[in-house]
Amino acid sequence: VVGNFLIPELENNNFRMSNELNGGALFDMSAYAMGIGRWLWNCDPKEIKIGSVEIKDDLITSYSLMVDYGLNRVSMGSFGFGYEYVNKVTMFGKNSWGEIDRIFSIPSDIDLDIYGKRNNISWKKMISKEDSFSIFIEKVLKDINSNKSGNWFKKTQDAFNDYLRLANAINEWRQS
Repeated sequence: VVGNFLIPELENNNFRMSNELNGGALFDMSAYAMGIGRWLWNCDPKEIKIGSVEIKDDLITSYSLMVDYGLNRVSMGSFGFGYEYVNKVTMFGKNSWGEIDRIFSIPSDIDLDIYGKRNNISWKKMISKEDSFSIFIEKVLKDINSNKSGNWFKKTQDAFNDYLRLANAINEWRQS
């Protein structure tokens, strides 16, 4: 699986460009970088390899990585600020491939197409527009009102633990 989420340069006064406000591509995009494999295979990464890291004023503005989930399951990609806009995931298998644009931070007002080929036959599927942030908040509030913790809580814990793993891998890369 290859995922890339690159956005144009941000203004210096944008909170994502502030160390004091925990900005940077690591904080802002780790859930996307690590979430690809987590969502597909629902397991912890076995190994994270960092390909490159760009730093501006001690703030991580971009990174590339390869994440091994075991059993020949690998995700890789580039994530960061200061690039031409790219927001795409491509999945490859022995007899098939599929691709989706705008997968990260999906706008609530557009339909998305997933397309690809299987055994050299093209296919396409549309995903209807939804407001994913609104749906998430509704689930959280419903669980709070019911004194429950739904699957969103475990997924949030996994995302935080994956962030820590990625931050550690980037820190090791910076020290080498």
